[in-house]
Amino acid sequence: MLIHDPYYDVQGVSNSSLKHINPDEGGSPVLFKEHWDKKAPSLKTSSLEFGNLLHLAVLEPHLCNYEVDTSNTPDKIRDILKEMYSSIVESNNIATAVTGDLHPVGQLDEYVYAIIEACDKQAYGRAWKDETRINKIMSQGAPYWELLRQTEKFIITQEQLELMNNCMLGIKSNKRANNLMFSEGDSNIVYYNELEVHWHDEKYSFPLKSKIDRLKLDHNEGTFTIIDLKTTAKTLGQFKESFEKYRYARQMAFYTTAAEEWIKQNANTTYEPNNPMICAVETKGANRAGLFQLSDKTWLEGGIEKRALLERLDHHFRNNQWNDDMETDINQDYYL
Repeated sequence: MLIHDPYYDVQGVSNSSLKHINPDEGGSPVLFKEHWDKKAPSLKTSSLEFGNLLHLAVLEPHLCNYEVDTSNTPDKIRDILKEMYSSIVESNNIATAVTGDLHPVGQLDEYVYAIIEACDKQAYGRAWKDETRINKIMSQGAPYWELLRQTEKFIITQEQLELMNNCMLGIKSNKRANNLMFSEGDSNIVYYNELEVHWHDEKYSFPLKSKIDRLKLDHNEGTFTIIDLKTTAKTLGQFKESFEKYRYARQMAFYTTAAEEWIKQNANTTYEPNNPMICAVETKGANRAGLFQLSDKTWLEGGIEKRALLERLDHHFRNNQWNDDMETDINQDYYL
């Protein structure tokens, strides 16, 4: 993530965490328990980072406070330095809490051993001597390290800035997408961006949470609509492949439940759900934006998958059994 989001500090089962228990996505009770106990490595990719950046630019522009890195630092070295910097800041904060003295981050040449450790962790230059790896990091990464030390803003590359601007233009060039994503509403229609929802369902023995990109409440019609922003490396004509691969139908069903819970917690009346909408933006090619609305059938299928995985997960929570799959635990064997 580009900025720290306290939402992720609160423990709860979200749609994204369901992949860790879903056998069809390579999940298992062991993998979910590692995720739940925060022992699993976090997934960091350039596409996820850019998706986070575009969400900030579109949905939370007041938080989109960045500085552009013009140092041309190689991506691998930038990743190593970012991880090093985060670890050092965390360590210094602990030291400050203990001693009461400030511990600012020093210059790069003060962290030779940390460089070696970070290179080992990220498998950078495994065949090189330590001296070679240190020289590479220091000679090519020093300007980026100084930028990390001197700015309180998050840092993006020139390429990310250009792509962000092109994707924003793509959304604004599509009249319907522009209205859906940027409309400020009025007294009858209200929009909520990056809406956090935390709740308990008596059917399950664990807390649930969700963060909805954009929620539209129509007071006149008495309806609500989930609006989700997606980036896609495929063309809009191929978005169906991404939709199915990443289980977006289940995600929209999860968001629908979260919206119903939020309305229950915050409104004095009920609202009926409209079929969810997705605004997808191409991150390659023309950076076009397109709107996709879930059919009743797809939406229903997403809800069925959501409930099945929550029930599977509840079995493991209630039995505190995190080794065997639910089928094995119940039947003592697999059946083919």
